[in-house]
Amino acid sequence: MVAIFLIAGLLVIIVGASLTLLYPRVAPAAGNIVSNLPSVSTTTTQSYPSYSPPSHDTIYLTNPCKWWCNANAYDTYILNDSALFGVPDPMLIKAQIALESAFNPNVTSTIHNGVCGGVDYGLMQVNPSCNNVNKTKLFDPSYNLYWGIKYWANDYLHMEQIWGSSCSTSLVLEGTLELYNGGANFVGNSCGSFPMGTNYTSLVGKYYYPFSQNAGYTVQMQPPS
Repeated sequence: MVAIFLIAGLLVIIVGASLTLLYPRVAPAAGNIVSNLPSVSTTTTQSYPSYSPPSHDTIYLTNPCKWWCNANAYDTYILNDSALFGVPDPMLIKAQIALESAFNPNVTSTIHNGVCGGVDYGLMQVNPSCNNVNKTKLFDPSYNLYWGIKYWANDYLHMEQIWGSSCSTSLVLEGTLELYNGGANFVGNSCGSFPMGTNYTSLVGKYYYPFSQNAGYTVQMQPPS
């Protein structure tokens, strides 16, 4: 799902800090997460736990231009949707966005999606064929992140179910990343089973751990031993 994109010569426009929430969420107060947010879907049957990270944790990068100057532009969406769908580690979502699209909402993958067909779009490289969403709207950051994070949360719940409560959160997060990227063939039925390896998790980690250190964020997915 990782998009191939050209960065050389491209000027990324920094998105303003004041984002318009196009879907029914509640913008959090500074430094806080809003829980129990309403869903736009009337067909959802999944029950999502509400997640509130420790108050000292933040995904706000103190030096975003070390990577991309607009790297903090979508934090409101990431935090709200992570709270809405029970994503236990919103910094992982931010790291995935870095890997998938380099915070460019207009990215279109040049790689054919072997699971669903077609290609992937936007910040989280969501596939409209896989997920039955509006292709054109996937270039809208609010829409893309809402659905991308929702499907990520579904994958997380699926991994919790198949790997069981005895499996560590760190391993379940790794399984979620591999499932999100490659599909069911990339995770086995037992805790910590990765038939295709964990290359995608390692790629996300190249952003996740430096981002966390820069932001003073407490990681929940441990680095490989």
